[in-house]
Amino acid sequence: MTIIERVRALHIPASEMVVIGSGVLDALRLRTSGDVDLVLSPQQFDLLRADDSWQIGDKNGEPIAQKADTEAFLSWGSDGVPNFRELYDGGITVDGIRFAHPQFVIGWKRGRALDKDLRDIALLEEYLKNHDV
Repeated sequence: MTIIERVRALHIPASEMVVIGSGVLDALRLRTSGDVDLVLSPQQFDLLRADDSWQIGDKNGEPIAQKADTEAFLSWGSDGVPNFRELYDGGITVDGIRFAHPQFVIGWKRGRALDKDLRDIALLEEYLKNHDV
C-alpha cells in the first residue's frame, strides 16, 4: 500500500494534516516508507484524543497520538512549538495529500545525519534537481 493509500485510510481530513518525514519520499516514488508520521492541526489532534482507537501519550516531551504504524504530532522540526500551519502552507500536495516540503525534510534529516537520513537526503536532492517543486 502506498503512503497516499495509508493516509487516506486514516479518514483524517486532508486539510487538517501534513505528512512528515520519509512520507514524501514514498509519495514521490523515491523509496517506500515504513510508517506514517503526521503533524495535525490542534483541532484534529483534540479529536483524536477523544477517539478510543488512538493511543495518546508522550514522546520526547511532546504529545503523540498513535495507531498501528501511524504517529501524529502537533509539531515537527520546531523544538516542540506547534507548527501545523507553517508545514501545511510551505508543503507540497501529491494526489490530494499535503506533505512537508522536501527542502524542510532535507533540513530536518541533516540535523540527525543518520546513515538512512543521508541516503534520503541524496534521493531528495537528486529529485529536486530534476523537478520544480
